[in-house]
Amino acid sequence: MAKRTWLAGLLIVALVVVAAGAPLLRNTSQAGMLGPAETVEAFYAWYLDYIGDPATGEFRNPLADRAYRDSAYLAPEFIAEVDALLDSFEGGGYDPFLMAQDVPTEIHVGEAMVAGDMATVPVTTSFPGHSLEVTLAKGTDGVWQITDITR
Repeated sequence: MAKRTWLAGLLIVALVVVAAGAPLLRNTSQAGMLGPAETVEAFYAWYLDYIGDPATGEFRNPLADRAYRDSAYLAPEFIAEVDALLDSFEGGGYDPFLMAQDVPTEIHVGEAMVAGDMATVPVTTSFPGHSLEVTLAKGTDGVWQITDITR
């Protein structure tokens, strides 16, 4: 009887540990499990969360911080292009991920159009008439990464 209680307790502890660790595992390997639209959605969710809420003064700049460099959602070549673009700005510019100077309150990700190892995903923002087209490539490892964003 004591052995059963001990096993039941061990099982409960194991389930709690697995449940607590699951989000951590999901966050570190999530990029490899996402389709193109989900990759775009995850990137913009991170990006807007990083920025915070400019209206409340809780604002961080992922461009000035170059925080995007660590994103698994962006292809290394695209990161290099963004770096070069930001370095070329003199006293102003725009956000190459939002294709705007201001931060939208909402971003809506549409359905991906996939052609082989390439995909395009339409994105609209809370700005009237403002839309983006996000291009992604699927690497040999099966991970979709953003390779370009255009207006």
